[in-house]
Amino acid sequence: MTSRPLFISTFCCINYPLRNALATISSRTSHVEILSDGLHDLLAGCISCEEFAFTYSVHAPCAEVNIAAVIERMRSASVLELGEVLEVSARIGAEHLVVHPGYSP
Repeated sequence: MTSRPLFISTFCCINYPLRNALATISSRTSHVEILSDGLHDLLAGCISCEEFAFTYSVHAPCAEVNIAAVIERMRSASVLELGEVLEVSARIGAEHLVVHPGYSP
């Protein structure tokens, strides 16, 4: 059986700016899942993830993103948001992007 790395989510440091959260986690793992919400929003600004020697995974925002929305404008905006998160994820070398399918009544 092959062991797989355990990723620590930045959610445990959600009240810190992303750079501080990564610095805090760096002594505990080399595998990080960035929760791209709030202070850790990868689209909010230039993040220097390269300064940390992590294997990255990204958890796409889910608070306001709903790709299953019935209202077309909401769904389209959510798909665009996820596309941008995917681009940033690729730039930082993330191995995974976690996306929740959303909710449709």
